[in-house]
Amino acid sequence: MQKLIKVAEAEKKLPQLLKDVEENKVRYILMDNKKYMAVIIPYETYLKWREPELQEASERFNKIWKEIGEKNAHIPEEEIEADLKEVTKVLRERRRNESGSH
Repeated sequence: MQKLIKVAEAEKKLPQLLKDVEENKVRYILMDNKKYMAVIIPYETYLKWREPELQEASERFNKIWKEIGEKNAHIPEEEIEADLKEVTKVLRERRRNESGSH
């Protein structure tokens, strides 16, 4: 179920609206001056709507990870480990310097 509600009214009734959203799965569409402003939906609904986007991001990451692995397959593991240790050292030093300057 969905309901239209004015922003000013939603501000006054926010705790009640949130309870209604959580317990009854009501979706509220907030309007201001006849203009749609926002939607309050159950968190589970939000996750379902985000799922395709997250799946796509995961697939892109896996593709890139595979490409990196293929490009670096000829590099000995010891060399990669040494590079990672050096990068970690540099980043930690940079973080110490940045936190010390604030």
